Order: sequence, then structure tokens, then C-alpha cells
Amino acid sequence: MGENPTLWDYSKAAVPSALSKSIEEARKEKAKAKKKRQAQRRKQAKAKQKQDAEIAAKQAAAEAAELEAMAPTCSMCGNRLKGDTGSWFHRLNFTYCSNQCVQRHRRVLSAEAALNRLKA
Repeated sequence: MGENPTLWDYSKAAVPSALSKSIEEARKEKAKAKKKRQAQRRKQAKAKQKQDAEIAAKQAAAEAAELEAMAPTCSMCGNRLKGDTGSWFHRLNFTYCSNQCVQRHRRVLSAEAALNRLKA
């Protein structure tokens, strides 16, 4: 309360009483418990974030595999076409992976057409 307890009205001024050792220890223990809870929450949040990242990575891998399976194939050699559609070769209703496949398939189609004309 100070050196002059009669000089001021401490109760009217709402000045709290001086801290005792037991009150200080209680505050320190409360602060320790609070820090421990915060550390536990951070640990749980980190674990959840790691788990979410693993799930997202698995989903991304599954989506990539699905897109790979859905990728069109070359009409001549049967290889999967990779990259954007601008790098593919198109002729008639066919899609090719390279210019060589375009030429080979053109020859095959020409030969088939010639055989069909001879049979008819």
C-alpha cells in the first residue's frame, strides 16, 4: 500500500494489495501452463498441416496419373501425347506425336486407299 497508508484512501482508488510470494508463484505457474497449452496447440497445428500437405500431395499425384491415363495417343505409333495441344501434329481427324508419324500414316492410308480401289 505504500509508505503512508493513512495518507491516501487506497480502497477508494482501487489500488490492489501488494503481491505476496504465493500470488507470484501462482501467476508463474499459470503462465507456464498457458505456454504449455500454446506449445501443444502449435504442435497439433503443425501435425495437421503436415497431414493436410500429405493428402494434397497424394491427390495431386492421383490427378496427374488420371490426366496421364486420359491423354490421347498418337494415331500412328500409339505413344501418349505429352505437352500442350500446340506441340501435337494434326492431319484429317488424326493426332500425331511427330512429323515422321504424320508421313508414315499418310503413306499407310494411301496404300489402304489404293488397295480398296483395286478390289472394287
